[in-house]
Amino acid sequence: MFCFIIYSYYNYGNCSRVLECYASSGIINDENKEKVMIDHIAALIFDSENNLLVLRKKTPDNRKECILPGGKREIGETDEQTLKRELLEELGAEVEKIEPYKIYFDKAVFEEGEDFKQTTYITKLKQNNISVKNEIKEAIWINKDYESKGIKCNPTLSLKIIPDLIEDGIWNMEGKYEI
Repeated sequence: MFCFIIYSYYNYGNCSRVLECYASSGIINDENKEKVMIDHIAALIFDSENNLLVLRKKTPDNRKECILPGGKREIGETDEQTLKRELLEELGAEVEKIEPYKIYFDKAVFEEGEDFKQTTYITKLKQNNISVKNEIKEAIWINKDYESKGIKCNPTLSLKIIPDLIEDGIWNMEGKYEI
């Protein structure tokens, strides 16, 4: 049953119904419901020079890992509603358009040991101006040689998402990806 549910995410885009599917299948019940994976919606935002926007969060231990803009879904929200709310809260930015990209499964960086599902969207903002707010410490536009500049991204971003963006031809130096 579990394999079928994962298969349906990739093939039918039923991400917003993930918890309902788990609950109806018996995978989630009263004994294990606290082990539900973190459902994170993230934006892939590129500037006019094809740099990717990443963020550093304010943390008690002053962690250096950069993450993608976005956040956790609130009850009843769609992916698009979550993304719009989070980008307004984090960056003071309004979304013009989003295009589904890929879904990634991993371990969470800030909630150690927690399973993590990150649904990514290539996102175009209505305006170019952003300003960090709330739990965000810093916004950084990176290019493909970010590591040589001492910028560290979380493992999901550096080992999975960025290589996929490059392999899929979305993040290249020849021009901006348009959605």
